[in-house]
Amino acid sequence: MIQNDAFSACINLKNVFFPNAKTINQRAFEFCGSLINVFFPMVEKIGNKTFWCCSKLKNIFFPNAKIIGNWAFWYCINLKSVSFPNVKKVGNWAFWYCINLKSVSFPKVEIVENDSFNSCKKIECVSFPKIKTIRHKTFFSCKNLKSVSFPNLKIIESLSFFECEKLSTFLGNPDVIYIGVNAFTKRSKMDDMKFIPLYFDVERYLGFRPVNMDDELKYHYEYVKI
Repeated sequence: MIQNDAFSACINLKNVFFPNAKTINQRAFEFCGSLINVFFPMVEKIGNKTFWCCSKLKNIFFPNAKIIGNWAFWYCINLKSVSFPNVKKVGNWAFWYCINLKSVSFPKVEIVENDSFNSCKKIECVSFPKIKTIRHKTFFSCKNLKSVSFPNLKIIESLSFFECEKLSTFLGNPDVIYIGVNAFTKRSKMDDMKFIPLYFDVERYLGFRPVNMDDELKYHYEYVKI
């Protein structure tokens, strides 16, 4: 086990390899601004804020990890691809603002919490075969997201795909039963306080119709099953 804050702010640390550790506790490597490579072949749990603000982190290896904690890779702006073959849960804000993250692989994930991939602007394709719920703001402002596959999806919470302007395909045509407020909207170029629907065809892929509730704020869209 690697304890809380064990290597926090070790600003010259570049490479880490712990062949037998099974748990990394909170903030263990936060603010390690020079860290590039981390290898943990036996770790099963990555704690909250473990790699918070490791802005140079590029290569990570966690083949046995099952849980990724809240903010675990927050602002790791040099991560380009991540693969977690055994992870079942991704915490809140886990990959928030990983702006160069393009490829993600989570074949066994069952729970992806709020804001997990918020502002990951380069992600293009996502496939989560087992999840049933997409939480609040999961893919918020993923502006290059084009194609997603969620074959077992039932619920899409509010603002899940907000400003995903290139989204065009929902592979698997899942049997969704609920879509939250403003899940598929974006800001109007004419007025940042006004939301408008994405071009994504919610009716074709999900069987819902967006409805403008036309309240005093003028950006409240709900979704009605057809």
